[in-house]
Amino acid sequence: MATPKSYSLKSVADYFGIHRKDTTHNALEDADMTYQCFKKYFELAKRLQIQD
Repeated sequence: MATPKSYSLKSVADYFGIHRKDTTHNALEDADMTYQCFKKYFELAKRLQIQD
């Protein structure tokens, strides 16, 4: 399974196919992107099974 290149918001968002709506930095948009990434992460986590 592929993984993001780093843990930066941009890398993780790109991994999940989430992109900025604007080119300028916007803290509110960063917060929304972080929320969207967490939603995608938890959707992915539900499909994964951890083996001991």
